[in-house]
Amino acid sequence: MSVKMAKQGKPTSKFYLDFPQQKAEEESETEADESFSLESMNHANEAPLNVVLLEGERTVYKAEKIIKLHNDTSKAGMTGNLYCTNFRLSFVTHSIEEDSDECCRHKFIGSDDVVFSNISAIYQVSNDKTIKKLAPNKKFANAKGIHIHTKDVGIRYFSFELIEKKVTSHLMNAIQKFAFQQRHDLLFAHVFSPSAGPAVNGDNECKVMVDEWRPPTYSTRYDWDKELLRCKIQSKWRVTSVNSGFTISPLLPEHFIVPCTLDDEMLKHAAQHACKLPLWCYTHDNGCFLVSLLSPTPESVHTEKELLQSLTQTQPSSKGGTRPSMLEFDLKKRIPSMYDLKASFNKMFSICSPETVSEFHSNDNSIYSQMDSSQWLRYVAECLKLSDEFAMSIDRDSHSVAIREEGHADFTCIISSLVQMLLNESCRTIKGFQNIVQRCWVAAGHPFCERLGIIYTSNKNVTPVFLLFLDCVYQLTVQFPSMFEFSEIYLISLWDSCVTGLFNEFLYNCQSERFAPPHSPPRGPSQSVPTLPSAWSWDLQFGADFLSLFRNPLFELRLLQQAGSFQAIQQTRQKVLRPNFSPSQIDVWIGFFYRNSSSMQIVNGGKPAEYFQQCLLVEEITELQNKIAKLKQGRARTSGLYFNAHNPTGGAMASKLKSSYITSTFPFNNRINRNLSDISLCTLLDKSLVLSGDVEDEECIV
Repeated sequence: MSVKMAKQGKPTSKFYLDFPQQKAEEESETEADESFSLESMNHANEAPLNVVLLEGERTVYKAEKIIKLHNDTSKAGMTGNLYCTNFRLSFVTHSIEEDSDECCRHKFIGSDDVVFSNISAIYQVSNDKTIKKLAPNKKFANAKGIHIHTKDVGIRYFSFELIEKKVTSHLMNAIQKFAFQQRHDLLFAHVFSPSAGPAVNGDNECKVMVDEWRPPTYSTRYDWDKELLRCKIQSKWRVTSVNSGFTISPLLPEHFIVPCTLDDEMLKHAAQHACKLPLWCYTHDNGCFLVSLLSPTPESVHTEKELLQSLTQTQPSSKGGTRPSMLEFDLKKRIPSMYDLKASFNKMFSICSPETVSEFHSNDNSIYSQMDSSQWLRYVAECLKLSDEFAMSIDRDSHSVAIREEGHADFTCIISSLVQMLLNESCRTIKGFQNIVQRCWVAAGHPFCERLGIIYTSNKNVTPVFLLFLDCVYQLTVQFPSMFEFSEIYLISLWDSCVTGLFNEFLYNCQSERFAPPHSPPRGPSQSVPTLPSAWSWDLQFGADFLSLFRNPLFELRLLQQAGSFQAIQQTRQKVLRPNFSPSQIDVWIGFFYRNSSSMQIVNGGKPAEYFQQCLLVEEITELQNKIAKLKQGRARTSGLYFNAHNPTGGAMASKLKSSYITSTFPFNNRINRNLSDISLCTLLDKSLVLSGDVEDEECIV
């Protein structure tokens, strides 16, 4: 809810750390702008405003009477305390807006928190209303407010109209220090000690589910041996430890899979001649494979030919006894540069995050032309097109494929991952997808730290490559809605985990850095490798209810159908997917790009409303099956979805619906204006078969 504010009394602040470079300024209190001459708020009888700190988190600075604005031109907002810690900015207020359900909240990041590693840019508003980008190690003018741009396509607005100059100066120095961290060992992740918290219903089931999804780390030879056996390719491929101790290359994993025709001496010789070693990505049912290579330098052409000949010998023979040729493709011919991709995302950011309502309506008049000019959707389409071409070469034409890319492992990660998802059904499950990310991105050496901007350097290398991949996967889930176990919410949560700056998988550029983080002191022989939380430990971030939102109801429906329980829908088994990569068929990922835009919020509408109805459909079928099973003295089944008749982590569905509202930004930003709608979820359920059981008499309170 919006509240009006007025300047009242003298603001107080507390400084927890000393900044030697800053001299205390004894300035008189700055008068507030006349436009803020609004009614006052009295919280004298309320409890003090404090932030709940995590293990290892400490408060650096606290400023009172900070105004959080709704947008750039708004004069309405909330007053509260702004805490600057070594992990985040946390805005705490007595004026609590209507938020999403408790079960849909992050365990340690609040809806009014801004994690420093999630900040892409900070702009300060000066006295003359000019807006200037804040840079590290540079003095700033007297700021009257700040605009914080985040990597999840959001903007936070804070006004300093009610505080003194010296408070503003201290606060800005603290923000500047932690928002632009330039040393890896100073990151909060290295002092963070996640706690499981008090046990609640469903924790055991949640942990079991998360452990089932967890992929191997691919940091040991055992992990690769196990992958070799899983794919049943040990007759032609082997695991090599030629890079043990990262002696050949710090960018490669210590252990990886290579053809049996390549011995370790040949691999060492290739590395000495600046050749990137062939990295196995995937082997199809017909024996054809996908590998990634780096374009050879002029002095390494001969060695490169030897490697390719060895790869050709690994191909399966045709019926006539001859081996088909292996396709070699240089991605440079078809992919955008890092500069172009970054510029494209920045344009999408400006389109999808207008700073004013008038700017939103202005963009709306030319939204399609602006989207097209950003080129983002075209890049998504091109990645899908390339992946389809390679998948067809492998599956239909029985040609193995070797893809090249200059520089870091970026688009090779995207294409190799998408090809596997098109060809292999197991890669479309949550466990299989996480396995792909761990093996083809984390272990293969995608520079997450550089691309995500975890450490501030020049920001030239900050490019959302992984987000482009997630957008491609989202397009596949839209085009094949029942073929993927995970939902859109899972993909968005995965990106949020990347920019949280806490998890081992997304903090480093390669495996060697995970064993010896930059700027860290050398370890002694008895010291172990530093262990950081894993992004795949989803139960550290969310409860069981939120994790149930990761599941795709239509995939659950396919499982019911394949079990032969009913014949209501025509059975469709599609082993190999053929995506539509026409630019006109590529959807804007509204759930991601517009989730922080209040102007785009639809109450009881959007994708979450579709998800809700899909859950109802699955639940109705499950309930009918349970009645049949009961009649047959069988065992009742539960779907495991968020909206279900008998939630294993709590009460029945109606208990969730007593205070629940769904908006198009559910569950990430479910705050709504009560004037928009007074329709609760109960209204949508009064005719549902789900409520015909033991929950039908429970009262739904709006």
